[in-house]
Amino acid sequence: MGLPTIRTEVGRQGDANVELGRNLDWADKVRESASIRMTDYQQRAAAHYNRKARPRSFKSGTLVLRKVFENTIETRTGKFQANWEDPHIVSKTSESGAYHLQKAR
Repeated sequence: MGLPTIRTEVGRQGDANVELGRNLDWADKVRESASIRMTDYQQRAAAHYNRKARPRSFKSGTLVLRKVFENTIETRTGKFQANWEDPHIVSKTSESGAYHLQKAR
């Protein structure tokens, strides 16, 4: 058990390359099966959500509440800020599904 010889080192290196090739093949198979499982899960989750979701549409003249966003928050209201703004009236609808609102008051 002295120093390793060149012949034994080359033999070990060849075995290591073969083993590395096997591990790479195995990793590719695992990655592919994980991708297939993830795609299947995402499709099932989307189908479940879409069964429950109902599209909403509003006609002109309908009263709606507008959600408060970061840039429309009043200052110094803190965590008790209302989540919805005052009632708005849908003035017109666009083909893209956007609604033009105007204040009801």
